[in-house]
Amino acid sequence: MIFKESIFDGKVILVTGGGTGIGKAIAREFTKLGGDVIIASRKEENLIKTSKEIEQETGKQVTYHQMNVRQEDSVREVFKKIEKDKGRLDILVNNAGANFLSLSEELSVKGWNAIIETILLGTFLCSKYACQIMKENNGGIIINIGATTGIFGSPFALPSATGKAGLEGLTKTLAAEWGRYNIRVNLVAPGLVWTEGFVKNVGATESLLENIKKNTPRGIVVEPEDIAWAVIFLASPAARAINGITLIVDGGHYFAKGFGIEM
Repeated sequence: MIFKESIFDGKVILVTGGGTGIGKAIAREFTKLGGDVIIASRKEENLIKTSKEIEQETGKQVTYHQMNVRQEDSVREVFKKIEKDKGRLDILVNNAGANFLSLSEELSVKGWNAIIETILLGTFLCSKYACQIMKENNGGIIINIGATTGIFGSPFALPSATGKAGLEGLTKTLAAEWGRYNIRVNLVAPGLVWTEGFVKNVGATESLLENIKKNTPRGIVVEPEDIAWAVIFLASPAARAINGITLIVDGGHYFAKGFGIEM
């Protein structure tokens, strides 16, 4: 255990996209550390499975709500339920995202909108309704999950890279504007993370894993828990003076790649 087990006692935490991958790891870590955790996503089957797994592992109940971050009515309804049931919201982790591979010149408007709306509109809507609750309860913390692709670009994933880049502007603007409400807003930018989804989508092999390690200065592949720990830090009292920043969590992979370093 890296952090004090009771550090989030009494805190209500919402993790969007919390049914799988990075979101699941974030929800698990907050629960272990005393948080009253709520997970939300479009697919109810993932939410049910994850809530049961975390409860079995920690002995603590995780609440879940089905929510489509692209639809304001869906987002508004979930936040109303949270305020009614919990009376507060202390931490929001905007983790919901989407991606697919396509040649940019062949990308459809429908495909572009689906990704941009999930990343940018979804983060805006959830942050907006979280703010309405937080500013009535002496503040809160919002942590957005971006990606290094938003900094360095990502061939064949134009809408995702563009959306993640937009999250930097959104994060800095809200950090500046909502400081008056005692709300801190920061961004965590993972690089390549070894999740079940990544393995499935790219057909990842052991040779790919070893190649990633070879080209990462730390000699590791980033796991979902590494992202969760970064989020936990930014949500903790230790980060009380940190606001509006982008924290890259990739073991130095893109830094080394940018300089053509072979490890």
